[in-house]
Amino acid sequence: MIKFIRIDYRLLHGQIVVSWLNRYSIDRIIIIDDKAGSSKTEKSILKLAKPSGTKLNIFTVKDALARKIKISQLKDNTAIIFGNTQSCLEFLREFNSNIHEVNYGAIPKVNDSKEFDKALFLTEKDIENSKELINLGYKLYSQQTPSNSSIDLNKII
Repeated sequence: MIKFIRIDYRLLHGQIVVSWLNRYSIDRIIIIDDKAGSSKTEKSILKLAKPSGTKLNIFTVKDALARKIKISQLKDNTAIIFGNTQSCLEFLREFNSNIHEVNYGAIPKVNDSKEFDKALFLTEKDIENSKELINLGYKLYSQQTPSNSSIDLNKII
């Protein structure tokens, strides 16, 4: 069962492992990112970061969509992590999720991006993608860790 969906360009790191996975008692992590999903080196590095006893799958968006029915039927408490808003939108546009919230973690500052939170900078394309996620019925919020306050992005995007 999907328990948590997050966008974070760092994919799998300390904040996620220590805070979010414990909060939702996550047994399986699914990373959906074209760069990581198509690189043996990236996959090897991410496997080193996963907690012991936790299952990890790393897919490109295309590969994840090919497995969307299987993913939706998982019995494990599952977190899905995307590297960017585009991957998230492409997957969720075709995925029937049991939860309708997306946590925005870190999206790095680039030229012409707008700051929405301490580690959250969105380009015009990210904002367009986010608006489409909102139109699909998703609540978007920024929250770095469970102990931080959250920002309702639906109200400010």
